[in-house]
Amino acid sequence: MKAAFLKLIHFKYRTFLASLLGIVIFLCFIPFFFTGNMSYALGWLVGIIFSSIALFFSELSASMTLARKHSYFGVMFLFMRLIIYAGGLLIGAFGTFYFSFEFINFFFVLGGYLFIHLVFILFTYFLKEGSEHV
Repeated sequence: MKAAFLKLIHFKYRTFLASLLGIVIFLCFIPFFFTGNMSYALGWLVGIIFSSIALFFSELSASMTLARKHSYFGVMFLFMRLIIYAGGLLIGAFGTFYFSFEFINFFFVLGGYLFIHLVFILFTYFLKEGSEHV
């Protein structure tokens, strides 16, 4: 169990790398601000930020469960993660479909969510140390 607990350091590292790559892509979306389509860039940024926070809560939940201390807080953090995901999607959906804001795009929020998780999975697959790829 101690080895599994120590591997959570890699979780933080991969989450940081995925978030950093998402922010670099956000910087590539900056020209959309000048064309009047700022909703793409801001939707992407909201998706990246909310997904990074949710992954942080996932790490907290896993570390508390593995340490077997305050596991009820681990369940609470897992539930908070779901609330964060739902909140980001609701903000994107209401902003895009209901209020028709020009500031946020639901599909780019969803894309930011999926991007962080796909990059996290790819980093986990390719950065395994000393193990075969399954």
